[in-house]
Amino acid sequence: MFQSIIMFQSIQLKLFFFIMMFPISSIGQNQAFDIDKKVGTLVSFADNEKKGIPNVYVYNSAYKMSGKYRYKSIGGQLSSKSHLLAKTFIVEEVIPCKFNYKRIVVLSNENTKLIYDYTVGSPYQLIEANDIPNENLNVRTTDLINENVIPASFKGEFRPNYPDGIYLSKESFKLKTPQKSEIIPVLRKGRSVIQIDSIPQVCDFIYVSSNDIVTNCFAVSYRGFLYFRSGVMVKYKSKNDKAESVREANTFARVIMGGEHFYYTEYEFVNQWSAGLAANAGAVGSAMYNGLYDQKGVVWDFKKEEFDIFKSCKNYNLFLEVHDKSNIKNCKGGSRPNLNDVRSLIKRIK
Repeated sequence: MFQSIIMFQSIQLKLFFFIMMFPISSIGQNQAFDIDKKVGTLVSFADNEKKGIPNVYVYNSAYKMSGKYRYKSIGGQLSSKSHLLAKTFIVEEVIPCKFNYKRIVVLSNENTKLIYDYTVGSPYQLIEANDIPNENLNVRTTDLINENVIPASFKGEFRPNYPDGIYLSKESFKLKTPQKSEIIPVLRKGRSVIQIDSIPQVCDFIYVSSNDIVTNCFAVSYRGFLYFRSGVMVKYKSKNDKAESVREANTFARVIMGGEHFYYTEYEFVNQWSAGLAANAGAVGSAMYNGLYDQKGVVWDFKKEEFDIFKSCKNYNLFLEVHDKSNIKNCKGGSRPNLNDVRSLIKRIK
């Protein structure tokens, strides 16, 4: 009798481990929520008083080693998680783990980046923003662009009409799933911040709720006008533009034309090696340093998913070799392409 009980318990234990080898998504009420297909989706934590919010950690970039997340507990676990229930997050990344019923989910919004130890198929974890009651969302409920707030002088300007908000990553930009936050364009001069009432070509953005500067995102859509963050243009630049840098990484440039293949804007870039030499040359170098920044054309290439900065005539010719060989320039020295010529080209091939 005693041996039979032991044998029965052993069979139960083996059966348990056998079941755990398979995705739990085939079990339970959360089967429809496929986390692997939710990258770029706006989500919130499920409000479950009994279970709370399990296994949420403050994001630590040092934890990601050799391009992979190691599945283990990390430092910085949130001591209190209840405040997260009223917030929404973009699913930035979903990483498979050793066990196929586990995922590491990277969540982010305008203020926070989190790691979520996610169990596939388990209920009371994440819900999509569309399923969250409006009163629990930290976003504006309308996504419509009011034509009346567009200054008359800008109504003929290029407007891609991406949903308004902040695109926290390249992935959310591709999927057109922004973080909804009320923002306004501003001009920063030293410690002064001046609100801009028009549609600027270059500006910073601040959150209306906190007056904090918008940082660490890919792009912003404001009243239907699209702005790329300058730091992103450098981060995702073409390998031919490796020396190009910017003065301020969290300033934005408005897209002034575009189509199916390219979005085009203009911004001040500098060769970082030349800038470094000038910065170390005293007072004379300081004047040289400021003079090194030049307005240059730059395109976002949808196919390559990178920015091509037209830093020189030779560099521009590389672009022309692919897209318009008949207009390859006869370059002299370190000359730069004429911006009017660049705009004309983009209008033809966009």
